[in-house]
Amino acid sequence: MKKKLYFSYLLILPLFVMSQGKNFDYNIHNKKLPYYIDYEIKRGSKQVSYTSRYLQSKDVAQPIQFFHEEEVIPDLKTQYFFFKKDSTIKKVLHEWDVRNFEKSKNNKKSLDFQKALIKKYNELEIRLTELFGQSEIEGNLKDFSSIDKKGGLRKSNTWNPNDSTKIRLYGTISNFYEKKGRVTKTPTHKIRLYITHVTKKKDNKTDIGKRLKELTIKSEEYLSTLRNGDIEKSKTFLSERLIERVTNQQIEDLISNIDFSQELKIYHHGIQMTMTGDTYVSLFYRYKKDTLTPPKEMVKILFDETDKVIGIQPVKLQ
Repeated sequence: MKKKLYFSYLLILPLFVMSQGKNFDYNIHNKKLPYYIDYEIKRGSKQVSYTSRYLQSKDVAQPIQFFHEEEVIPDLKTQYFFFKKDSTIKKVLHEWDVRNFEKSKNNKKSLDFQKALIKKYNELEIRLTELFGQSEIEGNLKDFSSIDKKGGLRKSNTWNPNDSTKIRLYGTISNFYEKKGRVTKTPTHKIRLYITHVTKKKDNKTDIGKRLKELTIKSEEYLSTLRNGDIEKSKTFLSERLIERVTNQQIEDLISNIDFSQELKIYHHGIQMTMTGDTYVSLFYRYKKDTLTPPKEMVKILFDETDKVIGIQPVKLQ
C-alpha cells in the first residue's frame, strides 16, 4: 500500500525528463491539446500533417503531430491523441525511428549511431526510474554482438504510476537483413515512448453480442486495408504492443500470404486466454470457395481488451 501511495504522490508533482535541454511532461492527466501545442512551438518543433487515419474510439480525435530536430539519432516525432469533447489528452507518443525519414529496406547503421540511440534509451529509463521506481522489464540493449543477428537487441520498460496512467518505453536495435522468398527481415533502429491515460476496462460480458458485431465490422475494415496494400492505414488498427514490433516488410509479407483474390467470410469466433491471463477475442475467416468443414485455410484475427488487433495469422490445416 505504501508503494502505491508513493507513486500517486509522485504523479502530482511537475514531472519532466531533462535530456539535452529537452523536457517531457509525464503528467498528462487533465492536460489539454493547446497546452502541448504551445509547448511544442516554444521549443521549436515543426507541426506536420498526418496523411493516414488512426482507428480510434468515436470520442478520440485524429492526432496532432510534431517533429523536433535531434543530433546523431533520428529526429523526434511526437503525436498527441486527444478527446473530441474537450481536447483533453488521451495519449502521447514520442518516437525516434529511422524509418520515419529513410525508406531503404537494407538500411544498416554504424555502431556509433547505435550507441547514441542506446544512450538515449538509457537516459529515458534512468529518469523514469527515478520518478516512478522500478519497472517491468523485458530484454536488454547490452550485447552489441547481437545487433547483426536475427532479432537484434530489444528492450521494453513499463511503469504504472497509478490506475489512470501507463508509461511504456520500447527500443529495437538491429542491423539484420535477410531475404528468403517472399519474406524479408530488415534493419530496425527505433525508440518509442508512450504516455497513456488509462480508462477502466469495459465489462465485455454484459453485451458480448454487440461487441462481436463491432469487432466483425472492424476486422473486415482491417482486412480491406491489407487487400488494398495500404500499410500505413492498416497500422491504425493495431495495438500499441504490436505496433512496437511490426515492420512494414512484415506487413507486406503478411499480405502476400493471404489470398485476397478470393472472398473471405467469417467462420467462427472464440475467446483465447494467454499464459499471462490476458483474454483476447478471436475471429476466424474462411475463403468462400472452401466448403470443407473445417476449412483447409483460414485467417485468424485477435483483438485485445481495447478492441485493437493484437495478432493476425493465416492458418493452414493439415
